[in-house]
Amino acid sequence: MPPTRNDYEKLLTILERSNDVLTVARALSEQRSVSMKTVVGSSRALVIASLWRLGSLPFVVVTPDDRDVDDISHDLSVLLGRDNVAVLRPLSTRSAVRGGALHHDHIDAIQRLHGTDPCVLVTTASMLYQHVPSADGLTSATMSFSKGDVRDFSELTTELSLRGFERTDYVAQPGDIAVRGGIIDIFPSGWDNPLRLEFWGDTIESIREFEPLSQRSIRELETVSVLARVFHEDDGVLESIVLDHLPDTAVLVLERPDVVSADIYAHFPEADVTRLSAGAVLRLNALGEPDVTVETQMQPGFAASIEALLKTSDGLWRRGTEIWIGADGKQNISRIRELCENLTDHLDDEEAERATAYHKLISSIRWVASALTDGFMWPSLQLAVFTEHQVFGRQRAQHRVKRREGGISLRELQQLHRGDYIVHEDKGIGRFDGLETIIIGGSAQECVKMTFDGGDHLYVHLNYVHKLSKYASEEGSVPKLSKLGSAEWERRKARAKKRIKDIARDLIQLYARRKSMPGFAYPNILSLNVLYTS
Repeated sequence: MPPTRNDYEKLLTILERSNDVLTVARALSEQRSVSMKTVVGSSRALVIASLWRLGSLPFVVVTPDDRDVDDISHDLSVLLGRDNVAVLRPLSTRSAVRGGALHHDHIDAIQRLHGTDPCVLVTTASMLYQHVPSADGLTSATMSFSKGDVRDFSELTTELSLRGFERTDYVAQPGDIAVRGGIIDIFPSGWDNPLRLEFWGDTIESIREFEPLSQRSIRELETVSVLARVFHEDDGVLESIVLDHLPDTAVLVLERPDVVSADIYAHFPEADVTRLSAGAVLRLNALGEPDVTVETQMQPGFAASIEALLKTSDGLWRRGTEIWIGADGKQNISRIRELCENLTDHLDDEEAERATAYHKLISSIRWVASALTDGFMWPSLQLAVFTEHQVFGRQRAQHRVKRREGGISLRELQQLHRGDYIVHEDKGIGRFDGLETIIIGGSAQECVKMTFDGGDHLYVHLNYVHKLSKYASEEGSVPKLSKLGSAEWERRKARAKKRIKDIARDLIQLYARRKSMPGFAYPNILSLNVLYTS
């Protein structure tokens, strides 16, 4: 995919116009080996991203260890967008997949290398020798589905099972399929979310990508091609290695090449080593005399002191350096900016000149709501890029937990018992009466059965379980069931909304009174507060 515009767009543009980067880009375009030294922290990813954008060629970044894979791939994803970055890393024990299946991340990376748009692959030397399916094997394992296609329902479910998919009640990870009535849910390799194929007899009526926990539809598709096979280490088709899939035009980037080269010679025969280094090679931070030296520096340690951050930044800014501060998300970047403004506002009257300078500094800083891994300074380009988590002495968060939107999840649904009270967003309070398969328009569909006041029943299709939630109340409290077809539930919701507004109004008035009351001015211990609350 083309590079996406992001918060660091101007930073990338500055690099792309710099003499050092242009010198390296010319050497790589001539298929030569070039070395670049003293590129530290996240400036490594910035250099790689700039060169990738200039050359429009696939890049293969080989790092000495897994930590560098995580750091560089994260930074490249921030700078170029996730769709342009592929990652191949050894599996941890937590990432082990069942039955010796080849991990879906590995398959996804190989598919990206064969895509029409060049990407950046980040990996270690040992992973280049990982056994994977051949290009022909991937092609033969691809299946296409389109709305209106006629496919024998039973034969398709059998074929997917024979291709290595594991049949489960609900799909949760790549390699799962679930069959309910006239629906096949499939979670293919390389997809962030599963697909739902809805059939009318043997005809595909709809294809939707959906969120596995809430079952919410993400988008509807007219046609889709997926890798409809789970590859196993012992099934005899892993006849290639990752090196075989690297494009001939790929630019090889070796981070700390003296270490990486030892790993390459340990895993590859001489012929493969020659093939790997035959084209354009960028050696980052190699020993010996480099072709280009940039002398970037790591972010200074601020020991969670906002005052130290402002003092250092002010000195750099007065010398013409452009200051960037990045934090993970809008809340964190707003917080650190507010801390800088608060400290400036609380300076004594005799420090009015410094306060004025700090206010100008804060206005000039580029505040970015996405953080690179490591801050750095680039004196020759008059750039300083700092990270909020390093200011406070924290590590960048390695994992993101995908938050579920409102509604009951399938996991919670499986834990319900008959007779439990649940709430339908539009219909009100009812009792859970299990899952039941019903016939709708000649097609079997699995639904949640709810019982309401008067014994009326409502069947909620699993596509709409996000409208359901478990009833919460004080222990021992028994709710009154809603009556289907009446306006009672809408009246109850309106009363609840009015009470919430009344409470909010009272709280606003209370805080307004408190804010207008005179208070006691405590001494400024802002830095200590930040240190203990971070």
